Amino acid sequence: MFDGVRLAIALHFAMAMCVVLGLASSPPSFAASAAAQAVTAPNADRVRDALVARLALSSQVAQAKFVTHQPIEDAAREAVVVTALGVIAAQYGIDQDSATPLSRALIAAAKAIQRAQFENWSQGPPPSGPTPDLTGNVRPAIDRISKEFLRDCALELSALQSDEQRLRTMQTAVQQLGVDRDTAAALIRAIVGLRYRPLSPAESHLDFIIARGELRVGLTGDYAPFSYWQDHKLVGIDVDLASDLAQSLGVALRFVPTTWSSLTSDLMAQRFDIALGGITRTLPRARSAMFSNAYFVDGKGAIAPCSIVTRFPNFTAIDQPSVRVIVNPGGTNEHFVRDHISHATITVHPDNITIFAALATGAADVMITDLVEARYQAAHNPKLCVALGEQALTTTDKAALLPRDNALKEYVDLWLLQGQLDGHLDAAVSRYLPTTHPSRPHAAPAGR
Repeated sequence: MFDGVRLAIALHFAMAMCVVLGLASSPPSFAASAAAQAVTAPNADRVRDALVARLALSSQVAQAKFVTHQPIEDAAREAVVVTALGVIAAQYGIDQDSATPLSRALIAAAKAIQRAQFENWSQGPPPSGPTPDLTGNVRPAIDRISKEFLRDCALELSALQSDEQRLRTMQTAVQQLGVDRDTAAALIRAIVGLRYRPLSPAESHLDFIIARGELRVGLTGDYAPFSYWQDHKLVGIDVDLASDLAQSLGVALRFVPTTWSSLTSDLMAQRFDIALGGITRTLPRARSAMFSNAYFVDGKGAIAPCSIVTRFPNFTAIDQPSVRVIVNPGGTNEHFVRDHISHATITVHPDNITIFAALATGAADVMITDLVEARYQAAHNPKLCVALGEQALTTTDKAALLPRDNALKEYVDLWLLQGQLDGHLDAAVSRYLPTTHPSRPHAAPAGR
């Protein structure tokens, strides 16, 4: 049953979600510091909390209906809710047919809570306190939280479909609100059954982003100085650029976590609208997606412990049987190493965050990475130095990774050009790399 402690917890969730919803409409400015940004990568816990907040309000619905002698069943209202949630789901990229079972499962869970409350009040003391305003307050709050819930579902769909532990936690939370096991299980199955809807050939991703009111940007969050975590906040050149791009579109901003291995596939699966974070333009990626014009020129370099960096004056000295090369998985670093290292021992480190600490403590002799990252890490770790005399092994461009949509590409290219002409791009670079060369002064030619 729905005891007082659980009700208090649920109402806390509801109020917290309303606060979040109130803040979400204001995108951060281009020059905003990381501390001022109200954008974070969501996770399945937020989906659970939004779901709990949504169902917690069913207790207020029950009280309003019980006091005013209204029936729990309201077919007209249910039809409106199903239709409205289908439209909202489509705005967030969810297939409407898959959203209908979720809408009906939400209604069933809400009615289960109402029935439990009706039974309590029928057998014991009636509800105390003022009667909730069903039309003026409660239902608008339900609509707002339902919208946030669907948005988080859309952002976390892949995780929700694969994380059984989170789903069990979510089902337990729903049951604690007074929902029976079978109804709670049906609700979780409906969440797992959600599918993304493909955009039709006539639809533009640009129009879709503006209509939805939110730009979802995929970031790995592990590549300084472009995107990385500092004091529990995402910071970096491309974090600032994403903020500016969202502001130029007049929409809110949401960062979505991705990895270098799944970057392109996540974009194709519509987990986010564009990807940023120091992405190198490559032919394999271009087979599935589009790139914006370049906004930063770089190349592959090498970094090693300062105590042995003089061993590597050139690349030939690196590709030796006695040398241990460490690399992060899935991106252009690993591709370069696989293509060009034939004699040295290659070790794949599981992530790009702790790899530099491992290198500094002697887990390997050298790492191949983008020269900009090598310089950044050497500047922030006194045990690491840029090898090869700080010479680049290649010349590469950094760009935004986009779906195949000409309208979106044209917009992003124009935004980049304006940022280059008015100095915003170089200012963003200087905030994180004051000693590094500026970005390219003009956008690359269209079609490059």
